[in-house]
Amino acid sequence: MPKFLGKKFSGSHTTVIKPAEKLIKALVEHDKVNKIIIGLIKNHGIKGGQGGQVRIKITAIRAGLKLVVKAAATVQEFYVYTEYIGEIKDFINNYWQSKGKKKK
Repeated sequence: MPKFLGKKFSGSHTTVIKPAEKLIKALVEHDKVNKIIIGLIKNHGIKGGQGGQVRIKITAIRAGLKLVVKAAATVQEFYVYTEYIGEIKDFINNYWQSKGKKKK
């Protein structure tokens, strides 16, 4: 799993699940994203590590967006801080639909 460090990252967690890696890289490059906080990776009990659809849930919060990325056996939360909530939400949705999600 890749690790992310740099001026746009806060918090003590640096590891990102594979299905979210490209999206996080794109968000780091976006000039309207101020900060990203990477949450813990949680196992949600599905064995085998493969199968199932990768999903993303986006929720607006006061300072930006909360993202929850669910993969075959893992779930990870991210917090994206921005003043441009609607624009970044649209960016994430468009990115996820076009090339960000893992295809089988």
